[in-house]
Amino acid sequence: MKRKIGGLSICMLMIVAVLPIVGAVNSHNALPAASTLIGIKIVAEVTYVSDPHNLLGGSIHANDTITGKYVYDTTASDTNPDPNTGSYRFSSPPCGFEVNAGGFVFKPDPNAIDFNILIGNDIAIGGYPPFDIYGIASENYLPLSNGLLVTHIEWALQDSTAAALSSTDLPTTAPILTDWNDENRVLIDGESPSNPDHVYRISAHVTEATKPIAINVSRIGNDLSMPSIALLHSDTHPFTQFWIKIFERFPHAFPILRQLMGY
Repeated sequence: MKRKIGGLSICMLMIVAVLPIVGAVNSHNALPAASTLIGIKIVAEVTYVSDPHNLLGGSIHANDTITGKYVYDTTASDTNPDPNTGSYRFSSPPCGFEVNAGGFVFKPDPNAIDFNILIGNDIAIGGYPPFDIYGIASENYLPLSNGLLVTHIEWALQDSTAAALSSTDLPTTAPILTDWNDENRVLIDGESPSNPDHVYRISAHVTEATKPIAINVSRIGNDLSMPSIALLHSDTHPFTQFWIKIFERFPHAFPILRQLMGY
């Protein structure tokens, strides 16, 4: 968690100002106990952008930094009978893969989640030496703010030494990027809603993948169709938890405080 001089003083002033609100949040939207959901945050550097029809308006360029997160249930079952390949599919929120790039939010449609994780351990094809793969792929996205369609997002990792994985079990930790020596690429594909031949593609190299962060799903009012997701840091200090609840209840409030605390 980021710390800056003067941050504590500002935080204390904020506590005095909004303490009564927290009681209301706790009494009406109490978070359930930690579930089997985890989230992984990633940071990536754009390597190239293909947008011949300028659909993105020049908002994303090579060397830009993009961020994302994906959420999944660690108790999901492997649906692939191949002992060297594990396939895990998720079809309900909050599971999915979300990316922020160039001022756009590439967000899965909560009513049509189609998110898959593929784990390949010691895969041997066509006489080539065994290799490991870790892949996530997501379909069914909401349109971008400018109306563009998002058709597919994926992240693929490959290790030609077959040393990155020891099984096809669904990982409960973030990928260690240095273990994957052959491939590390995020691809974002989309198209114009009026002309499917007008397409764009963004490619990026992941530079950071955090350790898992606990997920709690809470109710906002009586709306259960769009559960809010609180991405919780491992720090369980009451001071931190206090502000996590505030940030969850007021997602657009306190931008300076968010920056000071690293949220």
